[in-house]
Amino acid sequence: MDKVRDLFVDARLLQGAPLIPPEVSADEKEAAIMPIEPEPEKESTHGETEQESEMTTIAAQSKVVMREVVVSGKAEEVLGTAVQFTEKTKEGIEVLEKIIAMTKKRLDADPDAEGLSSLTASQLELFWKFIQAPEFQNLTASLLAKMLQ
Repeated sequence: MDKVRDLFVDARLLQGAPLIPPEVSADEKEAAIMPIEPEPEKESTHGETEQESEMTTIAAQSKVVMREVVVSGKAEEVLGTAVQFTEKTKEGIEVLEKIIAMTKKRLDADPDAEGLSSLTASQLELFWKFIQAPEFQNLTASLLAKMLQ
């Protein structure tokens, strides 16, 4: 089972590491490449076509890999990450709802008020400190780069 897993799943890929580090020489890269030998052709005994036999082999390999993923706990890790991502997304949506509700309330109170003139000095100071935060600058740079791509 481990042999099949090693063919399809490299632990370094799951960790986000490149398979071959950039400092490896070309000779070492060639030595690291495993030659793939073609499987010997089998004669079908039950009238299976070559394609059906190949599909059966792929299905069997998939079952082995899936079993290994479930048994090792990697499936639970992926689902846990998905749950965390979903919770963060929900929190973000709730924050946006609050911002929109506050904006609507302020616009309903005085629809003709100009934007910056109605801000207090403490609000402007808070906004200025927010803009100066490295996190805000990184977020803004990332969003701007995405928009410009």
